[in-house]
Amino acid sequence: MNRAERRRAEKSRQKNNTPSIIPFSNMQSQHMAMQFHATRQQLEQMEKQIWDDAWNEAEEWSNIVNTVTTMLAINELYHWKGEVMLKIVKKANEYVAKANSGERTITDMMDELQEKYGFCFDEGHRELVRRYGL
Repeated sequence: MNRAERRRAEKSRQKNNTPSIIPFSNMQSQHMAMQFHATRQQLEQMEKQIWDDAWNEAEEWSNIVNTVTTMLAINELYHWKGEVMLKIVKKANEYVAKANSGERTITDMMDELQEKYGFCFDEGHRELVRRYGL
């Protein structure tokens, strides 16, 4: 070890041995801690709001896609009037609201369709519904 390396090693040992001094008073430290805590709470609230907004937007997007595609299919297949199609869409949105509120589950609705009308769902779709707890 040469002379320069010994000096660097000695200086680093000296730096490690010196106690660190907090440049703030106790009151200032407490105030900063309270601000950090408040900021963390604000960030948590913002994160929750972002998730809620994203969920609502995804729900609206799903409703729009389902409405448009269902209305086009019904019109093409059966030539139903707009009034009848809107009633169907409103009723479908009521079922969605029931599922979202927990009044009914999508699984129950799927079972009803299968039992009453013989409409069978793919097991992959059933698993997807089970996974998301609807």
